[in-house]
Amino acid sequence: MKKALSVFAFLCVFVMIFSVAEGRVFDLRTHKNTPVITSVKFDNLPRIGCCSAAQYAYSGIFVGDTVNVSGRKTGANPFISIKFPSGKTVRILAKNGYFAKKITFEEEGEYVVSGGFRFKVCYRAIPLPPTLLVKDIIGTELPRNDEYAMTSVNWNDACLAEDGKDATARLLITDKNGNPLPNFKTKKFVTDKYGIAEVPFSSKDVNIYGDVKAAKYDKIVFDNKGNLVYSSKKTAKIGAFFKDGTLYIDAKQLLQYAFPDFPALFSDVKFGKDYVGLYDLYLPAEIIEKNDEVYVNAESLISVLNQRYISVLGMSVRYYVDRVEIYIIRNNVV
Repeated sequence: MKKALSVFAFLCVFVMIFSVAEGRVFDLRTHKNTPVITSVKFDNLPRIGCCSAAQYAYSGIFVGDTVNVSGRKTGANPFISIKFPSGKTVRILAKNGYFAKKITFEEEGEYVVSGGFRFKVCYRAIPLPPTLLVKDIIGTELPRNDEYAMTSVNWNDACLAEDGKDATARLLITDKNGNPLPNFKTKKFVTDKYGIAEVPFSSKDVNIYGDVKAAKYDKIVFDNKGNLVYSSKKTAKIGAFFKDGTLYIDAKQLLQYAFPDFPALFSDVKFGKDYVGLYDLYLPAEIIEKNDEVYVNAESLISVLNQRYISVLGMSVRYYVDRVEIYIIRNNVV
């Protein structure tokens, strides 16, 4: 019995630590939050961000949606309240600790739940070309609504700005049924006759509008001789050379550039005669030692580094006739 209780206690502590350190956001679906966070637990929606200045989880509700808001409530007060942006308040009675009520969220803006927890309801927004998105550069799909990290964030359609620069997101704004809203004024912008809004953002932003997120990228460019000719960080020093049409890159210098907050990462990356590995992932690679430094073919090195790291969403390498471009995609979640 004591052993079972000890295991249960360990799992509780582990879940709490994981939700803070990895997720950085608390997804209240299926009672995932703990009583330490709040006395109100939602079954489904709204999702509520907590404990981070970024507050990067979206509620999951769009203007006009009717949602069966249900969940559990602890504490002496049997009511929970949801205050609309206009000031209107909806109260829900919890019977035997459980509450359920259908609510139509017809107002754009910030809603407040009992206890001061907040969530936003916005119109639907769809990024349009030429807006640069995370999936355009990474070339693969990142997990959506990650149940393990409890985030409910779609980073694939996050709009990108180069680190240190500004950009513009071109968004199609629609109602809950997907119909464009032409010449329409929201709290943040006005759409044109096609229902399209141009929303400026910077590489420091996390949110653009609704569930559309912002992210940033570092760009590193080598010419066809392996010389570093451009980087988002102007002081970068990354050695490289070409051999038989393949770019070989100084592994340590790339790691220091890409992961400045993880200096111990270099010791975790393993180099063999014909492979590069990180944790339980090992990939075939061409390794060349030159001037006591380890050079690895760029594709293999970036593939093994393309794992899930806090703040680093992914990396990619692209070959052109006269150059090679390396991209490092990050978010600003803190």
